[in-house]
Amino acid sequence: MEDIFDKEKNKVYDVCLNDLMKLNKGKYREKEMPMLSKRSGIYAYFFIHAAMFLKESGRLGFITPNSWLDVDYGYDLQRFFLENFRIIAILESKIERWFTDADINTAIIILERCSDQKRRDENTVRFIQLKQDLKNLITSDKGEKDRLEKIQNMISAVESTCTFYDNDSFTIFTKKQGELWEEGLDDDGKIYVGSKWGKYLRAPKIYFEILTKAKIVPLKNVAKIVGGIITGNNDFFYLDNRQELSNGETLLPNVCEPLLSRPCETTNSTPKTRNS
Repeated sequence: MEDIFDKEKNKVYDVCLNDLMKLNKGKYREKEMPMLSKRSGIYAYFFIHAAMFLKESGRLGFITPNSWLDVDYGYDLQRFFLENFRIIAILESKIERWFTDADINTAIIILERCSDQKRRDENTVRFIQLKQDLKNLITSDKGEKDRLEKIQNMISAVESTCTFYDNDSFTIFTKKQGELWEEGLDDDGKIYVGSKWGKYLRAPKIYFEILTKAKIVPLKNVAKIVGGIITGNNDFFYLDNRQELSNGETLLPNVCEPLLSRPCETTNSTPKTRNS
C-alpha cells in the first residue's frame, strides 16, 4: 500500500470511490494530518488520504460504518468534512444491511472538494434514509440504459431537493452546511466540538417541528450534564439485588448503593439541587 501511495502522490483525480468495511486499523504510516481520536477506525484516515488525490470540485464516495455520525471520536472527522468539502449527501438504509457478512451498520457519504468557505457554508447537505432495497432503486430488468436512467433520476431528485421530502422510496432532510458547523461549536462559539448528525437521518419530521415551535431549551443551559461512570464490567459492579459475589463472598450492606441504570426503571423522578 505504501508503494502505491508514493507512486500516485503527485496525481489528482476527479473521483475517488471505496468501501472500507473489511479493514482493521492495524499499522498505518503516520503523516502530517488533521488530529483524529485514537479510537477512530482506519476508514477515517482513508478520508484524509483520499482528499490528497482530489481536484477542486472532485468528488469522493465512501461506504463506512455509520458510528462517526454520533460518537465523540467521530467529531474530528465531521470537522474535517466541514472544513474541506461540500457535503453532498449522507445515506443510510432503514431496511437492509449493505454488507450482509459485516455485523455493523453502514452509511454512504458523498463529498466534493471545496476550498471556498462561503460555498461550503451555503451548501445544502442532504440526509437520506432509504426505505427500499438499494437494488430496487437502481437496477432494472429492461437493460443497462434503463438502469442508468433510474440512477440519474434518483440523483436528480436528490440534488433538486432543498427542503424536507418524503415518498415511498426515501426520506430526505436538508440542512445548510454552515448550520451544521454552528451547531457543533462549543459554548464560546470558537471551537468545533461536534454534534450528533444521526438525528437528521432517523428522527421523524415532528421531532424538528417540536424543536422549532415549542419552548424548549437545551438541557445543558439549565443543568450540568455528567455522563456518569463507565464500569467496564457491569456484571461485576451491578449486582441486581444480589450481595453475593461469584467467589461466594458476601458484601456488607454499607458498601452497596441503590442503582438506577436506565430511566425506564422508574416511573417518576424529582431533581434536586446539590445543596438540597
